[in-house]
Amino acid sequence: MAASEAGTLFVTRARAASPAFALTDGDAAAIAEMCSRLDGMPLAIELAAARCPVLGPVQLAARLEGHPGLLSGGAARPERHRSLEALVSWSYDLLDEAEQRLLARLSVLRGRFDLEVAERVLGSEPLAPEAVVGLLASLAGKSLVQVQAGPVVRYWLLETVRQFAAGRLAASGEETAVHTWLLEWALEVARSADDALTSAERAGWSDRLTAGQASIRAALFWAFGGQEPEAGRELAARLARWWIATSRYSEAGQFLTTAASLPAPADPRLQARVLIGAAWSAFHLSDIRRAAPLAADGIACSQRAGEPQLEVGGRNLLARPGLARGRRGPDCRRNRSQPGYIRPGRSGSRGAGPGTAGRCGLLVGRPGRAGTAWPARDRARPDGVGPGRARPCADHMGNVRARRSGHPTCHSGRAR
Repeated sequence: MAASEAGTLFVTRARAASPAFALTDGDAAAIAEMCSRLDGMPLAIELAAARCPVLGPVQLAARLEGHPGLLSGGAARPERHRSLEALVSWSYDLLDEAEQRLLARLSVLRGRFDLEVAERVLGSEPLAPEAVVGLLASLAGKSLVQVQAGPVVRYWLLETVRQFAAGRLAASGEETAVHTWLLEWALEVARSADDALTSAERAGWSDRLTAGQASIRAALFWAFGGQEPEAGRELAARLARWWIATSRYSEAGQFLTTAASLPAPADPRLQARVLIGAAWSAFHLSDIRRAAPLAADGIACSQRAGEPQLEVGGRNLLARPGLARGRRGPDCRRNRSQPGYIRPGRSGSRGAGPGTAGRCGLLVGRPGRAGTAWPARDRARPDGVGPGRARPCADHMGNVRARRSGHPTCHSGRAR
């Protein structure tokens, strides 16, 4: 961090604002995050560093989200450069009403998005969906929207512009409505992907989830923030199989644990997915103490929901050596003797990675819809949400049904 120009600028300005400022390892990570969030813009970084006398870097990074006015500058600066918000406001005031409305609505989208997403989420009265493309082009021409050329053109907002636009959205009275539209879109995508991830179309749907994951994550934060917790639970439950299949264990653990802590829903099938997914993500994050009770609760919920394949996934998790040592006694022996338990290292399991049996419990194929291994491009990259690896479900799981008549099968595909 210290070697980067942005990091060096922040530290220099922080020391100018507070001579007692001292850089620590924890501060370095927070500063790197802030510089990335602020798109490396020097003025934004200077304004953030000016807050160091009252907010440390870690506090500042945590508060940066959702505080558009946090970077307001001091009176010593020229009027037009007094704050970053004033710079963006100067351009915003030159827009017509439709452009201003779309820019404010765009603030709910995160990362890069395509025209289809913008039209679906933001194209509501008084903006017609067909008007979005022209407005996007106009905003891009005024440097308020960034454009990424390619077979599918994608757009994004600089974080400083997005924060300003979020403030305008809050003042417009449309904030709840636009966030609701985003959540509805995320649910539509997750529901469609939930079925398609077992078909020949799964690669395309996995790509769609990957491309939209930043906005989907924003929808989850908003839903679990008290606005729509039940919708958030369904969204997390329907994403669980994709998170686990692509090794996004940190993200799965964050949202599935939140969903699991909510009061029990009317549909136990959703809660069973949530609990089993949370248990496996905890296991892969080495949180064994939390994984075992989540798996036990997931097994009970799967039984009530009539989801035997999820139950198998929970029992296989409890039989893992790390969890079995913490559960010595009759319960552990029963788990290993239950129909459907897959003993690690049994014939046919060669090449199956850690948690394969558990993934099969959550990511089972439907009868007659056997799949193949997920291609490498569908796996999590080293982006902070997973270890960047995912292995195919062991083919031996499909043979278990032949040996154990009447028990649900688990195909070699990664998704249900």
